[in-house]
Formats: sequence, C-alpha cells, structure tokens
Amino acid sequence: MGTPPSFTDGNIVHDVTLTALAKPYGCRVYKSSGLSPADSTWTVISYSGAVYDTDPTSWSSGSQLALNTTGLWEIRARVTWAGNATGGRAIQVRKNAGGSVSGGTQLDLHGMQAAPAAIQTSNLLLCEVSATAGDYVELFVWQSSGGALALSLSTNQYCSLTSKYKQPN
Repeated sequence: MGTPPSFTDGNIVHDVTLTALAKPYGCRVYKSSGLSPADSTWTVISYSGAVYDTDPTSWSSGSQLALNTTGLWEIRARVTWAGNATGGRAIQVRKNAGGSVSGGTQLDLHGMQAAPAAIQTSNLLLCEVSATAGDYVELFVWQSSGGALALSLSTNQYCSLTSKYKQPN
C-alpha cells in the first residue's frame, strides 16, 4: 500500500481517512405534499424532492434512500406532526425493508407522547449503519391520536431523511 501521505506539519493521515474524505457522499430528501397517517398504523414516507444529493443515484423517487458505497453511514430523520394533544408519535428507520414495517432490519426507533394541542410534536432520530453498496434505508411514521393526523410540511426540514457517508467498514 505504500507510505501514507503526510501534511507539512508532520501529522500522518491514514488511507482510511483519505478514502472517507475523498467520498463526501450524502443525501437529504424531504416530503412536501400532504400526508395524514392513519391512527395506530405504521406508514412509510415517500419523498417529494432532495435538498442535496452528492451521490446522484441515492434517491430518484419514492421512499428508498440508497447507500451506494460500502461502509459506515450516519442516518438522520425528522418528522414534525400537527398540533394534537392525544396519544403518542413514533418514527423508525429500517434498512432494506421493501416498504414494509416488518421487513428488513430496524436501525432505530424514537417514540414520545404528544405535546399540548397548540404545539407541534417533532420526532428526531440519529443512528449509524454499516451498509453494503446497494443497501437502502426507509423512514416509517406512527401515531395514536384517535384519527388521521397530518404531518407539518411547511419547510423541507419538517419531514426529512438524511444520509452521510462516514468511512469504510
């Protein structure tokens, strides 16, 4: 493999670090059109657009955000719900689920009780996943307000899924 490159101040940079720095892959997708998930039902989010996609094949449409490089990825999810004081809210990220909440592998789950009626409730989730090129992640939402409950979609941050490549496995 040879001698690793070094900077003029003498700090050594290992090949693994250079590989991660050379591939700043990432993508942030968002939901911009109406969605009101039914009560007590897991619903997969299908996205409307991408804020950025530095790996152009990460997302083209639908619910799947592709992880096109083998390695460690950071996944972030955010969902903001309309104000409603009843029940709970939850989100989960799954790998290779095929749109099914029972499919693939659950990577992380965040649940919470609803806030007072006039206040929106936000679920935030951050996890890491070891992926093989071609794997993908999907975001699922759940709520128990007693009826359908709208997601707040006023900006591209209120319902989003973000991937960021960190390093090789």
